[in-house]
Amino acid sequence: MRRREVVHELGDTGNFLMNEREVFLNYIQAFEDAYLSGDWSKLIPCFSTDVIHDNGLGQEICGREAVINYLRDSTEGFDKLFDSRAPSFGDVTVTDSEVSAAWHFIYKKDGAPDLATNGMEVATVSGQSITRLNSIFEEGAVEQTQTWMSEYGKLL
Repeated sequence: MRRREVVHELGDTGNFLMNEREVFLNYIQAFEDAYLSGDWSKLIPCFSTDVIHDNGLGQEICGREAVINYLRDSTEGFDKLFDSRAPSFGDVTVTDSEVSAAWHFIYKKDGAPDLATNGMEVATVSGQSITRLNSIFEEGAVEQTQTWMSEYGKLL
């Protein structure tokens, strides 16, 4: 699978309307900006008030505030424990109101082998916001992460 770094530069959306692809790319950029800055309010315009997020781990989170809090807490409790994380995304596919892209993350921690995980992010877009966000882990990714955590988690 071909990968590319998230480099889509997005300025102020101002008064123009974004298509479904642009809404999705705006979310990816806003997520990375929020992750780096700690300002999770950057995600507010990305989601409808009644957004539903299927986290791929058997849990559905409902409502914009709850989804943003979940995304913040999950990265604080996992991603930020590593020395670094490198996300990359595949090509964006749009089918009607559904937008998706494969993702690949590499997590690094001194004293441990890299942890690589793959999956797919699928968003349903209505108007200018995401109404449903599904995180789908590649088969075996969760078990691989659990194995890594049991062997190297004490380093985090």
